[in-house]
Amino acid sequence: MKIGIANDHRGVNLKKKIMNYLHEKDISCVDYGTNSDESCDYVDYALKLGNAINNKEVDLGILICGTGIGMSIAANKINGIRCARVVNSDEAKLSREHNMANIMAIGENIENVFSVVDTFINTKESKAEELSVIVEEREAKAEELQQILDERQEKADGITAQVAKQIDVLIESVHEKMAEIEQSMNAGMDSLGRQVSSDMDNLGSSVSGQIGNLGQSLGTEISGISQNIGQSLDFGDTLEQTRRITEEGTAAVTSAVNEANAHMLQSLKELNDQLVSIKAELADKVHTENVKCFRNIQDLFKVMGDKVDTVSELEKQVGTTKTFAVISTVLAIINTFGFVVIALYILGFFGSIF
Repeated sequence: MKIGIANDHRGVNLKKKIMNYLHEKDISCVDYGTNSDESCDYVDYALKLGNAINNKEVDLGILICGTGIGMSIAANKINGIRCARVVNSDEAKLSREHNMANIMAIGENIENVFSVVDTFINTKESKAEELSVIVEEREAKAEELQQILDERQEKADGITAQVAKQIDVLIESVHEKMAEIEQSMNAGMDSLGRQVSSDMDNLGSSVSGQIGNLGQSLGTEISGISQNIGQSLDFGDTLEQTRRITEEGTAAVTSAVNEANAHMLQSLKELNDQLVSIKAELADKVHTENVKCFRNIQDLFKVMGDKVDTVSELEKQVGTTKTFAVISTVLAIINTFGFVVIALYILGFFGSIF
């Protein structure tokens, strides 16, 4: 341990006594002045010793002036310095244990100065209060981290619920669209069925009419043939005339039948063309609706992918924060344990055991 000593003009003699006493005990000490009896400003020497403490040139310091009050006031204006003005050994002990003083300020006429110096140097700092403050800070930090974790978890749950809701809405929309397509197809098929039935009825009526006309034409032709045959028999036409008339009647019947068949084939062809056109139109409608549905599903998966990426990012942030919280908690426990061991050591617990 190294002790620094500084004083004004009224503390020169006492400083020399203290330094000789410390040298006899093999304790290193550094003199920061003054060594003159001429009047000087004590603030300059308080500043020198305070800077030496902060720069770790010495471990503890002793300031000496007329009463110790001025030196203590000046030293305590330096950041990192805890200077206690003491007048006896009890105050020296308390200043180290409870106030963790690193400089002691004394007056030139203090009694039992060597006992006071020994007490100040040999008393260990009590870490109980500092430990309590550190534990409270770590606990507050842990609570803050837990609050952040809860907020981010709540946000992630909200995003997940929103994504699930959007998926449900989109699925419902797809079902409605498919129902509309099915309804449209059913309506188209019903319309096609009605049109086919109407066309078949029209075709049947046309065929029936043509067959009726054909029957009338045949009847007329047959009547004519019969009359011709009767006339031939009545007037004694030859057999050759009868054969010719029969051939002409057969040709007329064949021509009428062929004309009816041609008209029927034309009607069937027109009906088939109409069926092909309706089928192509329905196929185009179904294809268009399928393309729309597929694009909607693609958009849905894209939105879902973006939401899942957001949730994953939040989960990563939550995981990082949880890890930091665990590390902070572990460090707090380690620090707490270390401070407890130091406190037990200061109180002499280990000395009593060994």
